[in-house]
Amino acid sequence: MQERARRGPAFVAATGLLCGWLTSCGDSVPSGEPSAGPTSLVSTSPQPDTVEETAESGEGTTRRPKAEVRRALARWLDADTGTFTETLELNGIEWQTRDGSYTLSQRSTEVTMTQRGGTEGLPSLTIRGIGDVTYLTSPDWPHEFRGCWLRNDPASLSELTGMPTAPGAGGLPGNVVALSYAEGIEADPARPDVVLGTVDLPMATTLFGSWLLQVVDDWTLEAGVPAEFTLEDGLVREWRLAGADMRDALDREGLLDDLEDERQELLASFDVTVRYDDVGAAVPPVRVPAAKTIMSPEQMNSREGCTTSG
Repeated sequence: MQERARRGPAFVAATGLLCGWLTSCGDSVPSGEPSAGPTSLVSTSPQPDTVEETAESGEGTTRRPKAEVRRALARWLDADTGTFTETLELNGIEWQTRDGSYTLSQRSTEVTMTQRGGTEGLPSLTIRGIGDVTYLTSPDWPHEFRGCWLRNDPASLSELTGMPTAPGAGGLPGNVVALSYAEGIEADPARPDVVLGTVDLPMATTLFGSWLLQVVDDWTLEAGVPAEFTLEDGLVREWRLAGADMRDALDREGLLDDLEDERQELLASFDVTVRYDDVGAAVPPVRVPAAKTIMSPEQMNSREGCTTSG
C-alpha cells in the first residue's frame, strides 16, 4: 500500500479507470464457448427449467428463455468481432459513454470513453487493449503528456491496485466478459424480444468503475446479478443492468459491509446499457502505438512524458 501511495495522481486516476473497465483485474476470462453461467443465481424468479416449459409470448407460442440466450451467446461468441456502445446513466441522465470495437480471438479492443454532464475535470480517454497490455491516451492531459500513450501491463496494474491480474484478459472490455457468463431465466411478458436473466456478478462490477472493485474479495465467486437482454436476429443486441439490482446482489453476498452508505446510494443511482452492432463484421486491427509515443508509469509519475510530448 505504501508503494502504491507514492504514485502520482495522474497515473493513479488513469490506471484506476483502466482497471475498472477493462478485465485486467480479476480472474474471469471468457472461453471460446458460452459459459453455463453462475451456479448461484440471485434472482428470486422461478427455476430456469420450469420457466422454459411454461413461459409464453404474446402470440401464445412457447418460449424457452434459457435456450434462447444460450444460442444467442453461442452465435455472438462465434462471430468473434463487433462494435459496442456502453452508456452509464446517473439518475436517468447520461454520465459517460464508451464506444469501441473488439475481437474476442485476439483479446483486443479499442474504445473511447467520453465524460458527460456534471463530470468536470474527468478526462476523455482512448484505450487500446492487446492481450495483457493496455495503452491509454487523452486529449485532456497536461501538455507534457499530450500525444503519449500510457502503457500498463499486469505487473504495473497489480502493483497499483493490489488486485490479481488475469493473463490474456486485459484486452477485453468488462461488458464482453460479463455477458459471456449470461444466463436466461424468464421471458418478459410485456416485451417479446426481452429475456430476463443474470450476468456474472464479479465482472459486472467493472462496468460501474474502479471504486466498486474494492467490494469483491473473491473473483472466483459464482453468483449472478439480474439483467435484461434484448434479442434481435438471434443475437443479444443489448443488455441492461440496474445499479439498484447490483447493490442488492452484492448485499445478498455479504459484500457491502465495508462500503459507505453514501457509496451504496450512488451505486443504486447508476444504470448501464450496452448495445452491440456490426457483430461479425470486420473491425480495424488494434495496433501498438509508435514506440516514441509510449510512456511508462514511471515517466508519467515523474511528469517526464514521452519523446513526442511537450
